[in-house]
Amino acid sequence: MTTDGFTILSPAGYHMNVGVSAPTVNGLGTYGPVVVTEPLPGGKFQAAGRGQNILAPGCLMGASGAIQVRYLTGAAGTGRVVCALGTADGSAFIAVSVDTLNRPFATITDNAGTTVAESQGLGLTIPAGEQVTFTVTWDSSELVPGAGGYYAAAKHDGDVFDSGAWSTVPSAIWNSFVPATMFMGYRPGATEFNGTVLKVQAGNLPGI
Repeated sequence: MTTDGFTILSPAGYHMNVGVSAPTVNGLGTYGPVVVTEPLPGGKFQAAGRGQNILAPGCLMGASGAIQVRYLTGAAGTGRVVCALGTADGSAFIAVSVDTLNRPFATITDNAGTTVAESQGLGLTIPAGEQVTFTVTWDSSELVPGAGGYYAAAKHDGDVFDSGAWSTVPSAIWNSFVPATMFMGYRPGATEFNGTVLKVQAGNLPGI
């Protein structure tokens, strides 16, 4: 299940999410961790923890948008899915994953499940227990603002991936799918995440 908790909106425009890891019937419990994030522009969805979140019809359209995830890494060594926006069976998806060195990367498929964009993990091995923020944004029919002439872009802790960071370059339009669910910490047919999903935001507005 996704994590219980609540969100505090600060006057400066930040979200402070407070998780409840052991709630009780009288409102007491163990609280934490506290995760502070900037709201995703055009955001329609946010959640934390692990599980499957069924989307309300029309919440996320799939043709364009963005996903931002903040998470704590687990042990390196195996490629794993952190979160994925997908069809109900997960056959078509937009996912954030980690490679065998714990480095994040994005994968985007079309409505047939064919990969149309995939970034590569960059840099050295990321150790367990590190907090990472990763954003992927896309538009299946128009160039993404700030993406350098591509239909998708990715950003790791504020650093935008350049053209050499894509193993499958998002240089052409594709047939998008209508997402039905947000998978948190897993995706059908993929290896589960061994870290902690602190916050996922998603919306329909592309741009990096």
